[in-house]
Amino acid sequence: MFTGTSSQHASIFLNKGDLSQDKNAFGVGIVHSGEILRGLLQFPIDDIPKGSTITCAEIILKTTGPCGPCKGIVDVEMHRITSPWTTTRTNDFLPQQQPLLYQVELQGAGANTGDVTWTHSTYNAADPSGGTMWKTPGADVDPLVLSMELDNERGQHKFPSSHGFVDAIQGFVDGTYGNHGFLFKTEESDEYVALKAEENTYKDYDTAYRLFHGEDNEEESNRPLLVVHYRLPSPISTADGPINNEESDEEDSSSAGSSNDGRTNYLKIFTAFLVTLLV
Repeated sequence: MFTGTSSQHASIFLNKGDLSQDKNAFGVGIVHSGEILRGLLQFPIDDIPKGSTITCAEIILKTTGPCGPCKGIVDVEMHRITSPWTTTRTNDFLPQQQPLLYQVELQGAGANTGDVTWTHSTYNAADPSGGTMWKTPGADVDPLVLSMELDNERGQHKFPSSHGFVDAIQGFVDGTYGNHGFLFKTEESDEYVALKAEENTYKDYDTAYRLFHGEDNEEESNRPLLVVHYRLPSPISTADGPINNEESDEEDSSSAGSSNDGRTNYLKIFTAFLVTLLV
């Protein structure tokens, strides 16, 4: 079994190509500032041996932030990211003046060169028209939903195994897919936003989001966790086996040759003895 935490994370903001957030927690969903966030998360899995067969995978994320009613009810889905992206780990959500709540507003900061944003997998602050842009704004992802969030423990949210999830990790191990991590998002249609605003009756918080701890959290138990079960590759025949077999065959052949030589010499001696008697 493999367990490991993430190597980088970020939040990107719907249609905001110059905002980023890649430090501390990351957000997913509809927040009070009116922003809609997507979360990105990448896990290194180099410790899983090549040739292994993946049988099960899940991600466990811990949440932070204010009370449940502030957050609202949210449905988070997970996708495989298909292009590389970068972070500088310097931008946190902007601080808010009271009475605004920092962890409800979740406003992004101006992106630095090297940050991931809605439009860029790697942003260039000096020349926003440069940098490396996503092929599709909002991140390049496979449309298949790999997993849906299960909120079965307070403060702990699991993204359980599925055929698609297992296939993604298998592809990372085999090299079929580049390991660019996963994207977490909610539905983002106007209808969904309106529905969530109606569902959340707490004050005027028309919110439906999650705020997950990142790998830079001081408490190791709060950091993102990827759990992968796998079978090791079957033993592969090496040159040692055939070489040993050949050596055994050679020894058998040599022994057989020695035995034949012995019988030939005996016949020669017996023939010579008979000739002596006849003479």
